[in-house]
Amino acid sequence: MSLALNIKNKNMRKIFLLFFLFLTSPFAAKADNYDFYVSRNYSGQEIGTLEQPFRTIRQAIEKAEQSRPGLRRIHVGEGEYVEDIVIGDSVRLFGENKEKTILHVSPTSTLNLINDNILAGLTISGGSAALTIQGSALIDNCVIKDAKKKGIDLPEGDSLVKISNSTIINNSGKGLYVQKGRSILLNNNIVTNNKGEGFDIRQNIFGAIIGNDISNNTESGIEILSSASDVIIRNNTIRNNLANGIANQSYPDMPELGKIKIYENTLIKNGKYGIYCGAPSGGGKTKTFFSESIILEKNNSIGNVGKPVSGSCHFERQTAEFISNISSDIETSVTLQIQQRESLHDIETAIDYRLASSESIAREIDNISFLNKAFRGINPAKIKLMQDNNTQIAELTRQMAALSNETADEKLKVSIAELINSAKKEIAIVEISIRKSQKFNSIFWIPIHIFSI
Repeated sequence: MSLALNIKNKNMRKIFLLFFLFLTSPFAAKADNYDFYVSRNYSGQEIGTLEQPFRTIRQAIEKAEQSRPGLRRIHVGEGEYVEDIVIGDSVRLFGENKEKTILHVSPTSTLNLINDNILAGLTISGGSAALTIQGSALIDNCVIKDAKKKGIDLPEGDSLVKISNSTIINNSGKGLYVQKGRSILLNNNIVTNNKGEGFDIRQNIFGAIIGNDISNNTESGIEILSSASDVIIRNNTIRNNLANGIANQSYPDMPELGKIKIYENTLIKNGKYGIYCGAPSGGGKTKTFFSESIILEKNNSIGNVGKPVSGSCHFERQTAEFISNISSDIETSVTLQIQQRESLHDIETAIDYRLASSESIAREIDNISFLNKAFRGINPAKIKLMQDNNTQIAELTRQMAALSNETADEKLKVSIAELINSAKKEIAIVEISIRKSQKFNSIFWIPIHIFSI
């Protein structure tokens, strides 16, 4: 009898020791929150949730940058925000309504995007340049207006930028200035009433300019330095600009030929030529430079002051060999790069959804009283859902690895590697919650164990 009592007492001591361990060690695996909310019209305690949003975008950015590299999403409610901000790596800003969610930038500043950013559904107004994009970015459904100089500035670099479904209007300089080395996809934008070129594209640029409406700018609709660039300009409507519809330029110190493909554009009532070629700073190019660098096909020129194509282009000298050398698949290439980045964003979103689900379950378990856990146990279905989430996250990391193998974008490869490492750490954190829950059920669940104590 005393032996049985001794065993029972030892079991009780183990139970109370484990009781203390579980009582002082929370189940909830604290994961970062990746969605932050801002409302100019909110008053109350600000923690960045949908129910208790921040009142400034700056607060949300500071909080988001403490999260893991990946999707740091900031949702900005309607209202006018007067802030000078820098949006760091992997921070994405989503406005509630592009006409009614307005960020005013001070006249000497700019909204600065550092790298791997998304900007959607916002109006950016003012600034020296309203928007400056240092690294890769996706800009969609935005209004860029009223800058003292350029609407959008892409400084020299080698990152990829997509600007789509946006309006660039009433800026006191160029609508968009793309400097040396960048890759671009500009599609379905309205670019109007800027005091300079609509799009000013420098040398050594790679990308596609497709389906834009470019009008009423005080210089050419599109100006591009042909040297060393590989760009397709297709299916744009370019009208009522004070200078040329499309101006192809080069300078004497830029000897490299380009690969400029100008297809299926409509050029209407521009102040000079429909399509122009020239060296604006003086100094001649060889008479075959532009015919060796540019292909024209199926463009429609209507009512321009000058000829459809300036004689300085010398396309009469173009040969089949020149055309063959200019041809490229740049549109396919840059579109694929954009699709790969968008695929990564979709994978990140799916991972965050699974992590948020597991965090919510772990927090729910942590909030159950110890006695309720002991008498009722931890719902096995909840534990299984966390396991399923981890399984899905592991599969998503494999998809990211496959994407890394497919892409030729070295910066994207680096981003993917960081996200895979981060996801693996999150899996490990959730696994701790799973094991604690399973162990609790195996030790404490009184309906199962009470008769063996």
